[in-house]
Amino acid sequence: MNLNRNSNLSKIYRWFYNEWRMPSNLCPYFWKLVLMFVLILPSAILSLPHTAYQKFDRDSHNPIFGLFGWGVLWIVFCVLVAISSLFIHYDKHSFMLYSSVTGWITMMLLSLTGLVLSIIHLIEKYIEKRAQNHCEEEPSNIISEFIKAKRNKYCPQITWKDEPK
Repeated sequence: MNLNRNSNLSKIYRWFYNEWRMPSNLCPYFWKLVLMFVLILPSAILSLPHTAYQKFDRDSHNPIFGLFGWGVLWIVFCVLVAISSLFIHYDKHSFMLYSSVTGWITMMLLSLTGLVLSIIHLIEKYIEKRAQNHCEEEPSNIISEFIKAKRNKYCPQITWKDEPK
């Protein structure tokens, strides 16, 4: 089975497990991918403050970064209050009601932004695929290869190929 070492999936795998070496066997690689997809969101959320601190504030303290951090925490609070407003009734003209409205607006804007970015990404992929007129070998699908391997009771070796970025 041939897989691309520079694919997004393998880059995320290397980031998540903090490994540069890629496994040479599909079975452990597949199960580590499954575990990664289950744990990646909690892991990313928990490591976000440290990652942001390392990325933006290496040598000196920047008050703008702290203000941005508090703003993000307030937005997260508003989103949580908005979700809780499904179960709790807040008084009219209260801080919690205004926070709930802010949270709903934020969630709608984030959803709309995600939808627009997804559509743009799909259009880019479609244009890129149409631009490729030459024949290429059929890319391997990890899930179908894993199912075939389990059905035939074998575990295929993975050959990693590097493509220029």
